[in-house]
Amino acid sequence: MKPVRVLLATFPVASHLFPMVPLGLAFAAAGHEVLVASLPGFVPVIESTGLTGLGVGKEPDFGRVWADDTIAPLDGAPGDEAARLRAARAVQMFCQVGADMAADLVPWARANPVDLVVYEPRAYAGVLAAAATGVPAVRHLWGVDQTYGRWSFERSAVAAMFDQQGHPEVDPHGVLTLDPCPPSMQTRTPSARLGVRFVPYNGDGVVPDGLRAPGDRPRICVTWGSTVARQLGHLDPAREVVRAGSQLDAEVLVCTSEEQVPLFGPLPPDVRLLSGSPPLREILPGCAVVAHPGGAGTLLTAAALGVPQLVVPAVGDQFLNAEQYAMTGAGLACSSSDPLRPALTRLLSDPARRTAARALAEEIAVQPAPSQLVERLLNFPF
Repeated sequence: MKPVRVLLATFPVASHLFPMVPLGLAFAAAGHEVLVASLPGFVPVIESTGLTGLGVGKEPDFGRVWADDTIAPLDGAPGDEAARLRAARAVQMFCQVGADMAADLVPWARANPVDLVVYEPRAYAGVLAAAATGVPAVRHLWGVDQTYGRWSFERSAVAAMFDQQGHPEVDPHGVLTLDPCPPSMQTRTPSARLGVRFVPYNGDGVVPDGLRAPGDRPRICVTWGSTVARQLGHLDPAREVVRAGSQLDAEVLVCTSEEQVPLFGPLPPDVRLLSGSPPLREILPGCAVVAHPGGAGTLLTAAALGVPQLVVPAVGDQFLNAEQYAMTGAGLACSSSDPLRPALTRLLSDPARRTAARALAEEIAVQPAPSQLVERLLNFPF
């Protein structure tokens, strides 16, 4: 097959990029040119994956957007007033970054023709570049299709941004959706959809000896990503999980970034701290349970590895992710106000949860690998 140029587009956050990395690497391994567009400051993260970054747009003041008191709560969004306000600010942020990136990416795509654009749901510049150059736009999900379900109340903000960019006809869902979410967890999605196997990619990092395999006691991994702390300013639910786990006959392992270590506060004596955001795909095979707030990357990584999960959602798509995951029977979803020690005890002792977790892993494993979709995408009848 003649080499082609494939453009990936991502909002500048690792959790948005990482699910697309296996597909990008598969295109590159097949001899095609792959470029990943995002804000310039995010290019080092892109290139740490082995893919080539394309810096476009300008760095926005995310803090200013998040604190903007002129943004009204999002009508129709689920949750209380605070949740609707967070949703409105998030959409505003995604739209601003999309417009800023598109200002550079659209002219670049016109001057440097591409054959296919693959974008994650919040990389609006990708779908705008595809519309401006007449090439297929393929949406790549992170997991549960939250953005499709939110379109009814996000439409006005996103459509206004598309109109300002001169493309009011743009469909943010593209001509095809690539779906790494196991079917038993997925919500209703557009009919033009292809399943793709979720291949865990969590970046690089050092994993100490002895953590890749189970230990003498069941191991509970506690990891809380970056979104909760960024939006709420604390990790109180994570601290409660650590406290509850330390009261059981189990080994508790806290995996977090260096920046978030202070938010965990003083840890119980037997709890082990592993900072530096170690790759979960290397650690979870040795764990009996993983506890987290429900980010798609952590949830699907654990699901692909067959590890039961305790999900304690706090913001954004975490609530939907937790709800859909709990329906599979592979783990539990709890409120931060629920007693968490009984939930951990159930997950450690209930063989039915482990059986369901293995079934979910098998459901993921039978989906076509990213490498199997390369030729199919390039010959797809768009």
